[in-house]
Amino acid sequence: MILQLNPPVPMTTPKGSGYANFLVDRGMEFDNEWVVFLNNGEIWSFLNREVRPEKNITYERTVINA
Repeated sequence: MILQLNPPVPMTTPKGSGYANFLVDRGMEFDNEWVVFLNNGEIWSFLNREVRPEKNITYERTVINA
């Protein structure tokens, strides 16, 4: 299943910051995959364990643990 995220979710990835626009769920036996449009213009997909949401004071998410 592919889910388009609206609005996109700001993410920190191993390749830099960007916005997750799609979430790919391949089922129970597989890791979810995030399709992230990086701020440098590149588009990459990352597994759950590779990405973290950006800081967001509104949601009291002030520290990102890698």
